[in-house]
Amino acid sequence: MGGGPAGAVLALLLARQGISVTLLEAHKDFDRDFRGDPRTPSARRP
Repeated sequence: MGGGPAGAVLALLLARQGISVTLLEAHKDFDRDFRGDPRTPSARRP
């Protein structure tokens, strides 16, 4: 699975269940915008 936010959380949840995971990331750094971040009402500017 990928090393972005969703893939990292999934890897963590699976590992906590005792499932072996391999986390791979194509990018050598994290200098990019993530698109999977939620925008909750409390985080929005008026």
